[in-house]
Amino acid sequence: FRSLTEIERRQAAGGDLAGTNLEATKETGEPGHAGIAGGASVWYSWTAPSSGLVAFSTSGSAIDTVMGVYTGATYPLTLVTDNDDEDFGSGIFTSRVSFSAVAGTTYKIAVDGFDGETGGIQLHALLGVMAPANDNLANATPLTGATGTASGTNVDATKEAGELEIVENPGGASVWWTWTAP
Repeated sequence: FRSLTEIERRQAAGGDLAGTNLEATKETGEPGHAGIAGGASVWYSWTAPSSGLVAFSTSGSAIDTVMGVYTGATYPLTLVTDNDDEDFGSGIFTSRVSFSAVAGTTYKIAVDGFDGETGGIQLHALLGVMAPANDNLANATPLTGATGTASGTNVDATKEAGELEIVENPGGASVWWTWTAP
């Protein structure tokens, strides 16, 4: 038995769900999530309690997952973000997405098995994650000098509205640097 305080704390931080996509199918008109046809999707609905960065992950799932986050009530839905692989060193490829949620907006989260794989699925939600400082073009990190290296991460980075594809890839987790030739 968990106390109300523990439940409130868990809900405030996001939450975890366990399930399966055994015997799941793909609906008529359903998109291919992260460009993967899939074939055994399960859907979750989440309404953002507040505005801010949120992340969803399928780490710990028993199958190779693909995931898509959408808005809308009927097909065609509006894609917010999607992901195919993020290997957590386990040899099982799971998915992770992050995006700027808008309070009161209902998001549809689809989890499917890569190439129709079926099995156990873990879905984790975390509200209030921190995007990298250079997540948006307006906050690009300046590079200086004629030579050098820079390091960073795009974990929990987002794609800005109007951001173009890079080399015909829609991306979804970009970070930015700026450099002026000396």
